[in-house]
Amino acid sequence: TVSKQPFFLYPGVSVEVFRAGVAPRCESRACNPRMGNLALGRRVLTQSVCGNNGTELYCSYSDPNGNLACGAPKCSKCNAALPLLSHLAGAMSDSSFRHPNTWWQSAESVESEMVQLDLETEFYFTHLILVFRSPRPAAMTLERSQDFGQTWKMLQYYASNCSATFGLEEGTAGGGRDGASCTSKYSGAYPCSRGEVR
Repeated sequence: TVSKQPFFLYPGVSVEVFRAGVAPRCESRACNPRMGNLALGRRVLTQSVCGNNGTELYCSYSDPNGNLACGAPKCSKCNAALPLLSHLAGAMSDSSFRHPNTWWQSAESVESEMVQLDLETEFYFTHLILVFRSPRPAAMTLERSQDFGQTWKMLQYYASNCSATFGLEEGTAGGGRDGASCTSKYSGAYPCSRGEVR
């Protein structure tokens, strides 16, 4: 099922949201506005977290082998109450490039997940980058709310098969509900880790 929330993600995700603001000096001429990670210092909500009810295992995969299949899973322990074993939602706002060893991990065997980031005010987005520590999801949606969660507007559909998953033709701008399009570009299982969704 598709979650009617702003982010529909799977286990082991880092999220970075970038913005561009227009300064007064740019009103009458072109300029390059400041960029920044909007997730820093903001609360990220999820439906689950690995080890919330005690220690549990989670598994990750190495890069593909010669047969183009993900290697054998490597499993580790997580416990939300122990700092050295926790992978809480707040870790998603860390830069996946500067802090590659911090991330959020959903609870084991979760089939779907919702991730919600409250930006607290209105921004102009220029980039949204999701970096997965697992194979990327076969399907997800990106939505936004401009009235504090009362209503949601679809921004983008992602699926390995847009037609079968969402009933949308691949890449057709405005083809989806609310004018959103669907792409399969970021829904492949490879790379097995550190795959991006933009």
